[in-house]
Amino acid sequence: MSDISKTPEFFFFRIAVYSGILYQADVQLFFLFKIVSVISGCIGLTIYFIKNGKTPKSTLLNLWLALMMYLFLIGFLYRFPSFPQDIYTFLCMDLSYIVFMTIGIVLAEDIYLISINRLMKEIVFITIVFQLLAIVWFDNTVLIEDRNVTITSNNYSYTFWNISSNVAIFCGISFFYNILNGVKYSFNSVITSVCFILYVVIGLSFQKRAPLINTLSLFVISYIIFVIQSRTKLPALFFRIVFFILIFGLILVYLYHNYDFAHTLVDQTRLRFTDEYGQNGSLTTYDRQREADEFIERTEAFQIITGYGVGNYVATSMLDLHGMLHIGYYNMIYKGGIFYMLFLFYIFSKTLQAFLHSKTFNSYDRICLGITISIFVSMIYEFSWGETIMPVCYFPFIGHICKLNFSVAND
Repeated sequence: MSDISKTPEFFFFRIAVYSGILYQADVQLFFLFKIVSVISGCIGLTIYFIKNGKTPKSTLLNLWLALMMYLFLIGFLYRFPSFPQDIYTFLCMDLSYIVFMTIGIVLAEDIYLISINRLMKEIVFITIVFQLLAIVWFDNTVLIEDRNVTITSNNYSYTFWNISSNVAIFCGISFFYNILNGVKYSFNSVITSVCFILYVVIGLSFQKRAPLINTLSLFVISYIIFVIQSRTKLPALFFRIVFFILIFGLILVYLYHNYDFAHTLVDQTRLRFTDEYGQNGSLTTYDRQREADEFIERTEAFQIITGYGVGNYVATSMLDLHGMLHIGYYNMIYKGGIFYMLFLFYIFSKTLQAFLHSKTFNSYDRICLGITISIFVSMIYEFSWGETIMPVCYFPFIGHICKLNFSVAND
């Protein structure tokens, strides 16, 4: 399979991705990069559709294009004649997400297989650079009880770390694949492992819950797919990793009892769980669920069915204008109602079908399946729309799962 990363459309896709990452680095100073990113993505997509106008498109791409037109139509009808409601949110979130989502699905085509793997390697490497900058600029002297002060005082470090959320699941699945299969060291395995470890470690420094939840869910999913479904025995390397984790845990215990910053970090991270989910809260009262509940309360039943569309936004007591809701599934309802959920149901049905046939998968199929299942799990508490390049980092692999054909195996 030839590498077509030098084609005109892929050239503009790459510019869109790089510009999108630079925009994430500082959303105020680098607003120009968002404009460049959206325009470059649109140019690349235009070239792609002109070149492949008569070529049959994947079912996933056709469904997404239909849903995309619906999102624009319903948003326009609700907001007419003042569409969009807020131009900044429309450009930086709605339009940006749609562009990157479309690029991600396009890159699932077989002709881009080599190119997307090379692009992901570049994205991961750039992410590590920003992670290292986050560590260099992090000031642990402001690691105090109020995590908002910690984040504000380390604004650049937090912003740079947040870039790693684009590839967290990709790197996490790759990391556990390498561990559970005893993969030999290579440039790809090293950078994905380093990127995932830094994502977790730096995230915990900001008392983020997602790194811990993601690590646990990614390990369970990886174990099911890479060990149970593949009917392979755990390699000796896995037990070495377990031993390493135990040693690492002992080091954390030592730091906790001997250094104030470690003590504060562990206690405040624990409180973020207990205050929201434990003694002082529950799964129905934590901040993101409250946001979703208020959206449901303020929205009429008919609009929940149709969704708000793009360029049309809800206001709650938490925020005057919600470009998105944090919980992925609620956000899909918010944007496209039942029609967006039907789009997700198509992906889910293909994922379930793939899982049932995964015993015959090769390594790449398994990694794509692991990423896809992880997305569905993550949408329970995150993985919403955003101003990031995230869809490009996941939908090529989701699209691969949706393209798999099991009719031959069934015959």
